[in-house]
Amino acid sequence: MRQRDEPLTSEDLTVCDEVLQRITEKHAINDHNTTVHLASIIIEIYRQGVDDTEQLALLAGASCEAMLEMRQLGPSSDPAPLHRAANIRGLESDRMEAADNQIPGKCGADI
Repeated sequence: MRQRDEPLTSEDLTVCDEVLQRITEKHAINDHNTTVHLASIIIEIYRQGVDDTEQLALLAGASCEAMLEMRQLGPSSDPAPLHRAANIRGLESDRMEAADNQIPGKCGADI
């Protein structure tokens, strides 16, 4: 697994750049800020040990789609895309936390 503080090699950057190009073309992203944000997501996922281009493209693409959806909805819209993005990254949802707080043998609706 790649260490977070370890510098990326030219091979590493080639992998990340290939994935970045695929995702920006797929979603027709031309905005510099969005591209930079997406590049940082790709590098972060890569540094966490995902070095297969297909897996990296799948995970980063899902994050990109959630990011683009949130931007289209605006700040006052439904937060569902944020929850989907969190689940994509492997974070636990609010439902899991609620399930941990339930009394054994009781349904969550009965509490």
